[in-house]
Amino acid sequence: MKKYFILLTLATFPILTWAQTNNNFTLQQCVDYALENSAKAKNAKLDEQLAAEKVKEIQGAGLPQIKASHTLMDNLKIQSAFLPSSAFSGGTEGLATSLGGLIGAVAKDPNLNSTAEFQNAANSFNSFITQGQNTPEIMAVPFGVKYNLVTQASVTQLIFDGSYLVGLQAANTYKELSSKSTELTKKDIIANVNKAYLLVLVNEERKKIFSTNISRLDTLLRQTRALNQSGFVEKIDVSRLEVAYNNLNVEKQKFDNLYELSLELLKLQMGMDSKENLTVSQKIANFQSSVVTESAIDFNNRSEYGLVKTQIKLYELDLKNQKFSKLPSIAAFGNFGFNNGANKFNVYTTKNYGFANVGLAVNMPLFDGFQKYRKAQQAKINIQKGNNTLLELEKGITAQTKIAQLQLKNSTETLSSQKNNMVLAEEIARVTKEKYAKGVGSSLEVTNAESELKTAQINYYEALYSSLVNKVELDAALGILK
Repeated sequence: MKKYFILLTLATFPILTWAQTNNNFTLQQCVDYALENSAKAKNAKLDEQLAAEKVKEIQGAGLPQIKASHTLMDNLKIQSAFLPSSAFSGGTEGLATSLGGLIGAVAKDPNLNSTAEFQNAANSFNSFITQGQNTPEIMAVPFGVKYNLVTQASVTQLIFDGSYLVGLQAANTYKELSSKSTELTKKDIIANVNKAYLLVLVNEERKKIFSTNISRLDTLLRQTRALNQSGFVEKIDVSRLEVAYNNLNVEKQKFDNLYELSLELLKLQMGMDSKENLTVSQKIANFQSSVVTESAIDFNNRSEYGLVKTQIKLYELDLKNQKFSKLPSIAAFGNFGFNNGANKFNVYTTKNYGFANVGLAVNMPLFDGFQKYRKAQQAKINIQKGNNTLLELEKGITAQTKIAQLQLKNSTETLSSQKNNMVLAEEIARVTKEKYAKGVGSSLEVTNAESELKTAQINYYEALYSSLVNKVELDAALGILK
């Protein structure tokens, strides 16, 4: 059994290893991953779904509204109706006689309950009337029975409502607003992933540079030690090279840590779990800083601009809604159901009496204390504020674009200078090393040249990263970042 377990482990190990190291991403793959997995992108999609559901909710108000109710009521004390006794001949006694006769006549209907039941009701009513609870002028007559059961269904269909029509337009505009917000979120994600990816590539090159420099200095150090043992160079020459070699190793460790940190930053921007393995498949040489050109500014390319314009559209629809709300609203309705009642709890066994009605309701607002007028004024103010924000945004986008163009121009010029410096430093280091190997140079010159080369290389890649990031920021300012 142990043998089979070992074989199974060995068989699955390559698969597990491949699964853990397969995240070798290009920049585009990192962006795609971020747009699917980052929390910001997920929430933006959910906001769009919420907006879509909001539109459907408002549209549903124009569909038939159907509801039903089933009510059972126990009248602990039956409410009385007050009637003038002069309305009936014979006063309270005459009223009692009339109603008693009416109940008796109804009881003869074979479709109704037994005559005895209705006669008992008449007797109870006569007893109440003759108890002296009434005055000569006013009679308190109880109407109803102890238990009532009402089952009802109603249908309402909106025919015309100006606010509803404007609400449909506002709902679609709200959906558009959510879409603009999602677009803005996506562009932010793309910019952040671009910067994080470029930082990983630059730190990767820095690691390679230090490895190359350490390897070159290690070779020189071993040669110098051999020369010292042979008596051709002094011990101090070996010591200088050892100090330079140790310093390079310390700095290499620092940049190794920076590389790991930059990978973690990239994972964070992508929404990838920190435990996942991630490597980058592209090299910094695949990305070149573009030549700075004066680009025409199209404000509509900026998601923020479209966001503000859509918000203004909502304010305009709000103003339109206040005007339309002054119009009458028309709705058709229908109600139908049945009810019954009894003095004993047997309402589910007694006969049901149906009812039904249909109609047309017209509601016309006449005076609301100037509330709609005040709301209209607020909407106008919001429109003015939105237009001011739009003008301010245009100025901000223009300034941001100009600054980004200037920064890219400066960083491109700096990159060119740092590249020339690095080439010169490489040549100086080469010549110095050759002179030292021939015995016409000192170890101090070698260590100084190596230090200057390292500084030139670091400066070059810092300038390269700055130039590439400034290009990303310029594209973002122009709204053309892809």
